[in-house]
Amino acid sequence: MQGQLTELKEGQVFVRGDERFFVVAINRALNQVQLQNAHSEQREFVDLSQLYTAVAEGRLTYLQSNTGQSADAPIVALSDASLSELSKAEFTFRLRAVKEIERLLEQGHSACQVYEMCSQLVPEPSSVPVRCVSARTVRRWYAVYRRRGQQALLPGHSRKGRTKSVLTLTQEELIRKVVYDNSEKPYLSIKDLCIKTNQRLSVQEAVDCPAKPISYARVRDVVVRLPWTVRHAHKFNPKLRRAITSFGVESYKVQWPFERVEMDYCKLPIVALFGQGGKPVEVWAAVAIDVATGHLLAAEVFMRPPNGTDALQTFQRACFGLDEAEFERLGIKNRLQVTGAISEVVVDNGSEFRNSAFTQLTNLGTKVTFAPAYSPYRKPFVERGIGALKSFVSSLPGSTLNLADRSAADLEEGARQACITVDTLRDYINGFIFDDYALRTIGRHALTTCLLGETTGFTPTARMTATLASFTPAPPPSNEAFRLARMVRHERTLQKSGIEYETLPYSSPELHALYNEIGISTRSRLVPDKLEIFVDPLDVRTIHVVHPVSKQRLQAHLKYNLPYAMTLEHFKDVRDFARTKFKSETSEAITQAFRIRVMGAAEELERTVKVSRADKKARRSQATFLGTAQSALEQPALRQHRFESTASQEVLPQPPEMALELADITPVSRHRRPGK
Repeated sequence: MQGQLTELKEGQVFVRGDERFFVVAINRALNQVQLQNAHSEQREFVDLSQLYTAVAEGRLTYLQSNTGQSADAPIVALSDASLSELSKAEFTFRLRAVKEIERLLEQGHSACQVYEMCSQLVPEPSSVPVRCVSARTVRRWYAVYRRRGQQALLPGHSRKGRTKSVLTLTQEELIRKVVYDNSEKPYLSIKDLCIKTNQRLSVQEAVDCPAKPISYARVRDVVVRLPWTVRHAHKFNPKLRRAITSFGVESYKVQWPFERVEMDYCKLPIVALFGQGGKPVEVWAAVAIDVATGHLLAAEVFMRPPNGTDALQTFQRACFGLDEAEFERLGIKNRLQVTGAISEVVVDNGSEFRNSAFTQLTNLGTKVTFAPAYSPYRKPFVERGIGALKSFVSSLPGSTLNLADRSAADLEEGARQACITVDTLRDYINGFIFDDYALRTIGRHALTTCLLGETTGFTPTARMTATLASFTPAPPPSNEAFRLARMVRHERTLQKSGIEYETLPYSSPELHALYNEIGISTRSRLVPDKLEIFVDPLDVRTIHVVHPVSKQRLQAHLKYNLPYAMTLEHFKDVRDFARTKFKSETSEAITQAFRIRVMGAAEELERTVKVSRADKKARRSQATFLGTAQSALEQPALRQHRFESTASQEVLPQPPEMALELADITPVSRHRRPGK
């Protein structure tokens, strides 16, 4: 027996009467073993010599020697009388998952695939109430099993007699009374409230109140569910304050899609290329997510920090989503196409939201709610969506993730490995939203934000499909309604040529007739000094001018004929680019500059290389000379010319008859007349 005990392992069991002792740890250097009593959970150190002597004398029985089972036999935990039936079922399910992981790893499968497959195991029998798990949980089970043996797979709070207590109505009313009696104090803590509640409970002699004290967790649950205001919530510690202000707010009781949408923006940890073979640029993203379902409605990519115009683009994309043509182009399998009018949007106090352009959404019937500063828990869904998006982007080539210091981005390494264009990155993100994030199970900690009472096992796609089966959201506003709602009011002077806004000239026949009627507005006695105009921040091709008398809106068009809708920032950028590269401000030059600067068509820039005046003159001279040589080739005498051989000369082989190639002709430099 003593020879068999030389190979001790963690998790082996010894029995003494009705008591069981598990081997928790083995210290080979000191020849000591730490044993734990299965019933009382007390631990003590025993020398190996004393352990061998007790086994030899029969005071301890080595369970493995009697049963003949291996060290990993589940009989160790299943034979424990102190475990409940639910705990035994959970232990069996976990042990089965661990054995399945080892079997799949031996067959050569990757660890990620193995964890994902084992997370979909069904308990046997199926009637056993075992909760669903994720791949991350299965990986944790396998890790603790490798370190500590099968006893590490026992679920927490698995012993009998440790069931979750349930409050009676009398106990809950007592807790509420204690909380309200102490609400005037400058600082509150759950521990003090729990002590005072139990003191009042012991004093009362009511029959309904049992003698068992109320636990800390029960008091905390009642406090969180109370209708606290922000003023009262600040009396607790920060961790409890976040739970109170996020879970106790009535506005988080969201049931239908598009009822409440959270928006935010972030800087993505990646360096992308501006056009194929272009320069490396940093990338930002604006994200919109639905609270009721957890579905990412939109994620727009920008090459600079988003402003109010970009926030409007993201909001409009969230209302309309992707159409079938975009799904087909991106190759998305989970084509979840939903459209609707957003009732409320929650944003922070960033400058991209605190502007007149974004707050014009109230004209569409959308309520804009600004979350308090430094309170990311007030919009937890979008924060978790941004975290998942950053985790996905950091796995792509060009990632700036610094493993040594996660607070500092490694831009040099990202620029060195950058190979993905901005457009390709946008397609990758859309594929991630629908084929990955929309199919992930949402955890219980995220769903409790909605106060709907669900547990785990729901995906955004499943929740959206289930709700749309019984609910049809209102159709989104039209593009023209969006355009009218986001127009910003300004005042400008009417001139003979029209109206100038931010160095952009606008004119129309209606404005010309208005000028002939009232003249310059600053010199008119019937109209104000400046006329009221409305400008679309996403499209500068047209503006609306309000008639000073009839109050009708007159359209004025930009003098450039642009095929694309441009923002004011984009138009100024491409106009300066056209002036520098093309030396022109025509509509064609601005359109081509827009393709290069905004749409990333870098190959267009290679065709329009800037040349100097001397190079242009040399090209003209070369073209003239080549034209003269082409005309000379057409002469019959030149085509029929042959070398005549004489008797004194050796006859040389003649090349085949062919026309002269223009590429073989080198232009001769022209001699210029010296200057005076």
